[in-house]
Amino acid sequence: MLSVLFNADYIKKPVIKQVFNEPGISYDLYRPADSSDENGKAIFLLHGMIEAGKNDPELVNFAEILSKTGFVVFVPLNKGLSQFQIGHDEVGEARGALQRFNELFPDKRKGVMSFCYSNGVLAAACESDEKLLKKVDFFIFWGSYSSLLDMTLFNLAGYYKAGDKLMYSEPDAVVKGHYLAQKYWYLPYPSGRRERILKAVIKGDPSGLSAAEIKTFRFLRNIDYIKFDKYYSELPGYCREWVEYMAVDKRIKNIKARTIFIHNYFDSLVPYNESEKLFALSGASDKKIYMPAAFQHFNRISAEAFGRISLVKRLKAFIVYYFFTQSVLSA
Repeated sequence: MLSVLFNADYIKKPVIKQVFNEPGISYDLYRPADSSDENGKAIFLLHGMIEAGKNDPELVNFAEILSKTGFVVFVPLNKGLSQFQIGHDEVGEARGALQRFNELFPDKRKGVMSFCYSNGVLAAACESDEKLLKKVDFFIFWGSYSSLLDMTLFNLAGYYKAGDKLMYSEPDAVVKGHYLAQKYWYLPYPSGRRERILKAVIKGDPSGLSAAEIKTFRFLRNIDYIKFDKYYSELPGYCREWVEYMAVDKRIKNIKARTIFIHNYFDSLVPYNESEKLFALSGASDKKIYMPAAFQHFNRISAEAFGRISLVKRLKAFIVYYFFTQSVLSA
């Protein structure tokens, strides 16, 4: 966060990290070594789909920076997300972690921040517990998708919706590969059946699959956007129900607390239009959106790509990110 990186006093401040393994939950706590430096705020960071989970180096660094500014930072492990899965189990894990977060810090101003696909998990976890939702004072959605169905169209066929227009952008090869490996597009099937479909999708050979499984195979192998709706409609009902369940756009209007959206302009994993949709649908009276053009998803864009941006745009990108950090610190 720029306000910290340019302040030597903040850089020098020590942070205490504690690791907790309790029944049903594992989490880390970061807090200023000097308790007098705490600002009375606690923030919950829900990692995205990444194998390292709460130990992802970028997330650890972010948690430490937030702690240097006075936050108490709560970072739980979500086992499902670390295995590239989003569904009811992951929502349950997040709900349990949020409940523990609230138990630990009943008197602090509390916020939650989620990243990429974990935004759907977080939104579902909060909606499923109205009391829990009311205890959150501010939300930060970073790089969120709006509709899981629209994201699936993008990652399989490269098309995304921008207003009334259907746009094309080559999806990130990493994400597209995960879709074909049934990681991001997690099927609510029993594990044995899921693995059988997985192998068929990777090989491109549906031999041995049932009629229903072949429909799933065909949907995930399809890259023709014209056939997308038809193949989707042929999926088992519980698959389509799961896609609707994991949507963020259906829940964002119910979040009334202060809400901050950030989405990096050059994001090739989740089009920035997704956060624009959420911002428009948000039910918060106090809401802000930031789109810095110096980053790709959560990381800075390559030096080569950054060099192609005009100096004015480079400065603007860092200014936008600076104002985002100020919004977080003042939330």
